[in-house]
Amino acid sequence: MQIAKEKIDKYGAGAGSVPLLAGTYDIHRELEMKLAELKGAEDAIILPSGYVTNLGTIQALVKNEDLAVIDRLAHASIIDGCMLSSGTFRTFKHSDVRSLEAVLKRNIDNFKGKLVIVDGVYSMDGDIAPLRQFTETAHRYGAKVMVDEAHATGVIGDRGRGTPSHFKMKPGEVDIVMGTLSKSLGGIGGFIASTKEVVNYLRYYTRSFFFSSNFPPSVAASVLAAIEVMQSDKSLHENLWRNIKYMNENLRSMGFQTGPTESAIIPVLTGDELTQKKMSRRFHEEGIYVNAIPHPAVPKGQERFRFSLMATHTREDIDRTLEVVEKLGREFGIIARPVAPGAPEPGRYAVREITSKEDIEKSVRLSWKVYKDYPAWVPYFLIKDQVKLISNDYFYFRKVYGKRFVAEENGEIVATVSAFIDNYYNRYHDTSAGFLGFFEALPDKEEAVGLLLGKAEEFLTGEGCREILGPVNGVFGLFGGGLLSSNYG
Repeated sequence: MQIAKEKIDKYGAGAGSVPLLAGTYDIHRELEMKLAELKGAEDAIILPSGYVTNLGTIQALVKNEDLAVIDRLAHASIIDGCMLSSGTFRTFKHSDVRSLEAVLKRNIDNFKGKLVIVDGVYSMDGDIAPLRQFTETAHRYGAKVMVDEAHATGVIGDRGRGTPSHFKMKPGEVDIVMGTLSKSLGGIGGFIASTKEVVNYLRYYTRSFFFSSNFPPSVAASVLAAIEVMQSDKSLHENLWRNIKYMNENLRSMGFQTGPTESAIIPVLTGDELTQKKMSRRFHEEGIYVNAIPHPAVPKGQERFRFSLMATHTREDIDRTLEVVEKLGREFGIIARPVAPGAPEPGRYAVREITSKEDIEKSVRLSWKVYKDYPAWVPYFLIKDQVKLISNDYFYFRKVYGKRFVAEENGEIVATVSAFIDNYYNRYHDTSAGFLGFFEALPDKEEAVGLLLGKAEEFLTGEGCREILGPVNGVFGLFGGGLLSSNYG
């Protein structure tokens, strides 16, 4: 804090301009070089926030003929960056190396450039991505790798150097390292560490850098001081991990479900939103601050509290917190309660193609369950007839080809989605473009929808589609919901 105050006296309260004009001070450049050193890179670039770092970087790197491949649990800033880019993006199953390889293999010849983007530590569960395996797989298929170190820097690796250090990877083995300055480093902003070539390119083509004022020099100074302390005082990192281990072991011994966490993020699942809201108020009354994570940040039934440990928490702090957590856990009955009664067990949903009249009838019955008194759908057989009629009038619709898939639970259809190639709803009229059509699902069946969309996308990519549009969903409002919905019902 004292260093920040001194820099305010020297430089003033703000940077006063964008970085490429008058907004870069010597202290900003010093911080960039320090971050590059911390991450084992040639150079680094700093941006106003972690969110716009991902947003602008992905938008700058993933162009029209490029593909971004992201983990299905990627941070919102990664997803938004992909959506704003002019390229295409695909997802793979969370932390699943085989799923990543399958996506890369299907698209190996379809795109000019490929970028795999993952989180080092995932913000909701605290689990660590298998970064070494991801990197080896990506490089084998000619793809570059970008890792988001927002929740890894300062926590894992040698004295908090992050995920590549955690896996003892060589400097530069991960092509692009992204991080934030607002978590363990206690400031604001974000950064990218990479080769000089990549960093120099980003300085001119990252719009969120080029058109944003730099953050204050005082912030740069305080972050530099934080990095210095983190690297010089080994006891801080050791104490952090003692606290993490102590907290996690005690929570689990009490009967709480803390998931697959391997970091300073420790989730305590509550099972429903109402319980979470009531507990949040009680935590406040007990003088304990803990982040409540509701839906839609996590799936329904997996609402949670996210405890974040610090090196400076004392044993007394943690014991007091554990005392309150156990008290409230018993008061609200969440200790040893099965979390997310509707959450899927392995193999719970069967996903297959519609093949019979009976399947069509079942999917129509699902539509009525979903929409009740407000139907806004067209049954599959009517869509086929509609497309057939249109094909007779317009030559570019004659190659219409599609399938409809369903997800079943105990023999009952709980979700459906259509997949078409060059169909009536495809505004591009391009046989290389596929379209995920209107999908329908019962409430709390997000996992079924995810499996379903994966199956439909696999079909389209297998048919040679280089671009996939949609899907449409008027109920959930997710996955680009509302796209082309005027063509329905």
